[in-house]
Amino acid sequence: MKITRLDACETVPIQMEGIEGASKQVPIGKQDGTPNFSVRVFTLQPEGHTPHHSHQSEHVNYILQG
Repeated sequence: MKITRLDACETVPIQMEGIEGASKQVPIGKQDGTPNFSVRVFTLQPEGHTPHHSHQSEHVNYILQG
């Protein structure tokens, strides 16, 4: 079992077409031995956004604030 804190996870700006003011943290991912599951935390700055899109896999968006 991995126990971590979000403030201990690297924050990486997302550099993709159609994305503005967004960054990502991965507290649990493939590097932790979970090839089929990950926890990703996205932060959007004021006026930040991502384009409408879809994924092949199921996922959950849990909005903390804003």
